Amino acid sequence: MKTTKDLYELFQRLGINKIEYLHEPIYTVEQAKKACCAVPGWHIKNLFLKDHKDKLWLVVIDEDKVIRIKNLEKLINSGRLHFASTDTLRKYLGVEPGGVTPLGLINDLNHEITVVLDKEFFDKPQQLNFHPLRNDATIGISVNDFEKFIKHCGNHVVTVNFKS
Repeated sequence: MKTTKDLYELFQRLGINKIEYLHEPIYTVEQAKKACCAVPGWHIKNLFLKDHKDKLWLVVIDEDKVIRIKNLEKLINSGRLHFASTDTLRKYLGVEPGGVTPLGLINDLNHEITVVLDKEFFDKPQQLNFHPLRNDATIGISVNDFEKFIKHCGNHVVTVNFKS
């Protein structure tokens, strides 16, 4: 599994600039709001899901948006969704619970995860904030650099207009 060091080396090779913020370990959106309240840009909520056909989905949205799983299933045309297990999280993203991040796609070598992105990130571009494969830090990167990273990883991406 790739580590934060590997991720940062990849960023350097791809010309991706980052700002790193260190903090106590964060496991929930509520904890993140307290620890990262001064960090500018989009604060992200990530949901790692699996459907009844074992297809994997990583939903990346603004932390304040509420998603109903039934509505999400219709929006992305998936089967019935549920949260992926801890073992699945470790196997495909290389992270522990509380550390879910789209930057974990660096570990999805067979591109098995479909990434679902909030369209608003592109409509109102600003810094995107993610855990760098661990939950005791947050890094900020531009939307353009995030697109560069996703393209490098090679995963299928679906952009969805989530309601606030």
